[in-house]
Amino acid sequence: MKPIYTLFTLTWLALVASVQAGEPLDQARQTQSTIQQQGRTTQLQVERLADDTLEMRTETERLAQELENLQVYHDHLQALVKDQQRELADKQTQIDGIDTTRTGLVPLMYQMLADLKLRLADDLPIKAAQRRLRLTELSALMSRADVADAEKFRRLLEAYQIELEYGRKVAVYRDSISVNEGEPREVELLHLGRLTLLARNLDGSAYWRWHPQQKRWQTMDDHPAGELELAYRVASGQQVPQLMTVPVFVGEVQS
Repeated sequence: MKPIYTLFTLTWLALVASVQAGEPLDQARQTQSTIQQQGRTTQLQVERLADDTLEMRTETERLAQELENLQVYHDHLQALVKDQQRELADKQTQIDGIDTTRTGLVPLMYQMLADLKLRLADDLPIKAAQRRLRLTELSALMSRADVADAEKFRRLLEAYQIELEYGRKVAVYRDSISVNEGEPREVELLHLGRLTLLARNLDGSAYWRWHPQQKRWQTMDDHPAGELELAYRVASGQQVPQLMTVPVFVGEVQS
């Protein structure tokens, strides 16, 4: 309210000055009205400037906060860029070593493939058809340019893992065999790891065993059929594991 008092004071002084100067009353009133109008205009301008000043101060504070946030974000991006540059340097080091790694990897893969073929030739014919097919596919895979060396190596390791499992498992499966070079017959095969490989016809009336030295199937007339039946029942999960007697060729055991 102080500006209004000041305005009235100025108006009163102007009016007194006008009367003292001998101005007519109407002209003094007109002068007073003009002064009051100018005072109101000036007051509005002052208030508008005060509002503008407040808005500018608020905007300045907002911009200062945004600037602070941008600085924090900039520092965050700088940290990310440094970390990405470190990762790129690591990747480049790995890329630089790929040629050296590949030089040793390719011969290793061919050696692994040769070892798998040798194992199949000397091993018990456990799932022989599947293993031959796997080796054929791996041999074809090695010469394919559209398959990465990493994938070839993974497939070879997978084949090695499967071969290791044959030596650890006790399993029964169906396949066909030829006895004494006769016609193939469907049988149930049982292998106890790589200790022994047995076969029986589907009605369980005849049993054979694989002779690893002679590379042929032999009739098992000299072994109790009950023990062989028990071995099949345990291997197929029809009976709980227990002590059983089966023929093995200790000298031919492979890991």
